[in-house]
This record gives sequence, C-alpha cells and structure tokens, in this order.
Amino acid sequence: MPITSVHPEYAEKMRRVEFVRDMCSDEFTVKSKTTKYLPAAFAEDEPERYKAYIDRAYLLGATVKTKRDMIGAAFRKPAAYDFPDALLPLIDNFDGGGNGIEAVNKSGVDNVLQAGRHGLLIDYPAVEDGMTAEQEAKLNLMPYAAEYLAEAIDNHTKELIFGREMLTMVKLVEWLKVPEDEFSFTLKKTYRVLRLRSPEQASEILGGSFSDYVYTQALYDEGESVLTPEYAPRKPSGVRGVGATFNYIPFFMVDLERIPLMDIAVVNRSHYQVTADYRENLHTHGQLTLGLRTSMSWEQFQTSNPDGVKVGATKGHFLGENGGFETATAPESSSLNKALDDMQLQMESMGAKLMTEGGEKTAEEARINASSQTSALDMVISAWNNQVVTPALKACAEYKGVDPDLVSYSMNRDYYDTTLTAQEAGAIVTIKDSGAIAIKDMQYMLRTGRIKLDPNRTDEDIAADIESESI
Repeated sequence: MPITSVHPEYAEKMRRVEFVRDMCSDEFTVKSKTTKYLPAAFAEDEPERYKAYIDRAYLLGATVKTKRDMIGAAFRKPAAYDFPDALLPLIDNFDGGGNGIEAVNKSGVDNVLQAGRHGLLIDYPAVEDGMTAEQEAKLNLMPYAAEYLAEAIDNHTKELIFGREMLTMVKLVEWLKVPEDEFSFTLKKTYRVLRLRSPEQASEILGGSFSDYVYTQALYDEGESVLTPEYAPRKPSGVRGVGATFNYIPFFMVDLERIPLMDIAVVNRSHYQVTADYRENLHTHGQLTLGLRTSMSWEQFQTSNPDGVKVGATKGHFLGENGGFETATAPESSSLNKALDDMQLQMESMGAKLMTEGGEKTAEEARINASSQTSALDMVISAWNNQVVTPALKACAEYKGVDPDLVSYSMNRDYYDTTLTAQEAGAIVTIKDSGAIAIKDMQYMLRTGRIKLDPNRTDEDIAADIESESI
C-alpha cells in the first residue's frame, strides 16, 4: 500500500471530528460553511435572500461553553504526582517548548472532548555516536512529548505480541516548513512512520544483532521519498542496561468510540438552523405591506401624488373620493420560538449531564450517590490519565534510567466543590478509630471532601500504615 493509505475508519471519523470542531469554533467559521450547516431550498436561485438568511442566523456557543466548563472543572485542582528528581524538569517543560505537564494535559483533554482522539509521542534527543556516558550526562538530555491531533493520526496497526496487544505501526502526518526567502515559506506534507520491528527485521534493516523487538522511526514525503532513513532511537549510554533500544512504540493515545461533545453539537447545529428560520420569519412579519383603495384614475393619482406614497411619511396623501389605506402583516410563528426555547433547555441539560455523575440528579445528589454512572468528563480524564500521560511519563523515566514503577500521576477527579457534613466527618474519624483505615487515609478524605480512599493506595499500603501507627 502507498504511504498515503489511511485507516479504514479514518475518513468517517474525520467527518465527525470536523463537525464538532466547527461547532466549538465561532459563528464566522460556521457561517463560512454556508449550506453545509444551513441548507435552504432557495440558496442557489435566490443568493441575495440566502445571504440575508445566513446573516440573520445566530450560533449559540453552547458546545464551546460546555467544553470550557468541563476543562475548568477538570483542572480546578492540580494533579497529584510522585516521581524521582530526574523527571522534575518535565513539570514545567514537558513538550520541549516550555509547556509543562498540566498545559499538555489541558490541550489533550480539550482535543479528546472535541475529537475523541489525541496522542502523545515521547521523543528522545539524538545522541552523537562515540559520546561517553559522562559527556551525555553533562548534556542532561531530557525526553519530550510531541502532541498529535486526531487529524494527524491517520493510520495505525496493532498486533498481539507475547500475549499483549501492542502498536506495531503508527503513521503521523506532519507539515514541514520549507523557506522560500527570508520572510515566507511553504508547507510540505510529510509522514512520520513509527514501527515496531521484530529482531530479524531490525537486524536486516539496521544491521547488528537484536534479541528483542525494536522501535524505529522514518520520515517520508507524499511521493514516498525517504527524507530521514529508518533509525532506532536509543537510550543514553549511561542507562542502557539490558538494551540500547526500546521494545515498544512510545506513542500513547486516547481513541474513544464516540466523541464526547457530539450530542450537544448536533442540537447546537439544529438550534442554529432554527434561528435562521425564526429570524427570517420575524423579518417577514415585521414588514408592513401597504394597500391603497381609490376611485381615481392612474393619471389623477400621479398628478395628486407626484412623489408616490411613502409608508410612515409625515405628509398626507390625496386618494380622492372613497380613498383609503389598508395594511397587512404575516403572523409570527410561535412554534419556532418554542422550538428555540426547547433546544436551549435541552443543551443546558445535556451540558450538565456531561459534567455530573448522575444524569438527571443534581450535583449534590450525584456526589452522595457513589454508584451513579460515570460522567463523560470522568471517562475522558480517566482515559487520558491512564492511557496517555502516566505511561508517557513512565517512558520518560525509562529513558532517564529511572524505574518506571516509581512514577505515579493522578489527575483531579473532583469536578465540583464538595463539603463534608459534620456527620460525615465524624463517620470518617469513627472508621479510622475502628482500625479500618490509617491516619493518611483519614486526612485524604477530609482534604478531598469525600468518603473515598486514594485510588493509588493498595490494601497492603493501608495495612502497613495501620500497623506502624499502632507501634
């Protein structure tokens, strides 16, 4: 297959992604798509009418507001993390461009809400051949996270290797800036291909002997010309341990079956379309239609009213014997107005359900009912935390020669203010006094405002702390 081949589901998924991104943009972007989002039978035959029709339409920013509210709720509290000093620089510079872990997480969650997919590639600085471990250590080389939008992840494959499903190929679309002169440049489409080669393939392509799978990269243009030959990113010589190369592709992504903001975006589009009908209806019924009644001939009428008849004029008009005026207006459509109100309420309800844990329940009811269904926001946060940022940080740890198991990262899961009642606080103390939890667990519950254990603590951790407290 040619390098331009995409995943079978890519085209349909991108059609949906484009729609939700447009609904999350602004009115000018949506209106620029004309009949794509605002069809009209008269659009081609009556361009002037259609221009006025689309100008009067109004896009309520319900989808983008919901997205902003969800991101605000997710990042109202900082993440809890615990990892070695060697990884601390990543807190403030995770992407190599000055954006820290939280900023990358915000971007990731934002894009997952809009597209259902977003990825991070942990890339490693190139090390010159022949450098000693001491020379490399002085450079303090750090891995970094490169973000890829859903649109850029156009093909990937997975295979079962040693009983585990693993990525074996990822194709990423990139745009290379080609300078034309001092002030301008053109963009050239390129493809970065990440592969997981078998030991035999790696030996044949890279030379040498390999006992494990090997992660490689290569860069191509649209004509499949090789811009960067296939190579294997390597660990610094001081931390290579059992192998200089990586036996997995350090690309991590969330790939949801359904885009979280899709439903509210669909209603948002319908609301936009109805506003166009409603405001055209208002324009029509608000215009006065004037009728004249007179026994005068046309010549007599012109002589008596040389400037014609002006609606709302301050001067009178002579209409002769039995003359008179009659006016008519089109009736206002109350059904359109009601439809707009209904859809606005529907979007408000849908936005609330995306953020609270209990569907129709209030936030307080959702907080109390721990068995309620997981919210869309919580699903996104959980997926991003567990499938992307945590394994990405563990990959960084491996590059730095640090045990990945020492890396712990937990994003905030408290999306609204929670306060314990006096009875609940008393119950926590009682639980602690009974020996079921440790002081650390009691403090965690009082601090978070929830009767819930820290998910990062195992039963063995709790038991060990309880035992140490009793000594």
